[in-house]
Amino acid sequence: VQYAHKANWVMAIEIDSKAVEWAKKVWPLPNVEWVKQDICDVQVQPLFDTILCIEVLEHTGDPERAMANLRALLRPGGTAWISVPRGQTRNELHKFAWTEETLEADLREHFSHVKIDHKWPTLFLAECSNNA
Repeated sequence: VQYAHKANWVMAIEIDSKAVEWAKKVWPLPNVEWVKQDICDVQVQPLFDTILCIEVLEHTGDPERAMANLRALLRPGGTAWISVPRGQTRNELHKFAWTEETLEADLREHFSHVKIDHKWPTLFLAECSNNA
């Protein structure tokens, strides 16, 4: 949301309806559309130029399906920024964990260009696209 002022339109997706209602009150931005939906099921037109999927995949029941859907939602030439926690965590809500190698391999199943761009102590941030 902190970058929303730089965009013409932002779709913010959250699976929890209470979180969506809270976000609408806290960030009543005219160019942000808050949507209650599972990331695996989102279908919109037009496609997105940029996708930020920050600390989400580890919570999904099917991260492969989520990655495939993120790819389907990205316009040609667009970029997806995807972050996940680095390795195992103690968070009981995390259903999946990745090493740098497994994250890159999983993302390459869906994107032709994958770069693990920042290696922070607690997370991986990947830049993904289908650019040549």
